[in-house]
Amino acid sequence: MNSMGLNPSSLEPKPHASRPAQRLGERLLAAGLVSRFQLEMALQEQLSTKKRLGEIVVAKGWVPYAVLEKIAAGMIHNGTKPVRSVKNKITF
Repeated sequence: MNSMGLNPSSLEPKPHASRPAQRLGERLLAAGLVSRFQLEMALQEQLSTKKRLGEIVVAKGWVPYAVLEKIAAGMIHNGTKPVRSVKNKITF
């Protein structure tokens, strides 16, 4: 556990050969980075603003950008979804 109460191993990419790929919100929730309430709020904002979920959780201060990049790297590694990082703005 680190100072944020996170288990660093929960951020490491894990093989998902036998189960379907997780979406970003599911990964953030599973890692304990956001609560279900925060995820629901972010998803509602995403619907109304068309912003990316990663942008929203970072802008709200819920997930540090560096941690989001680790989560995104795991998604790329597992082939879940294409991810682009452009000038410190991460998009999913």
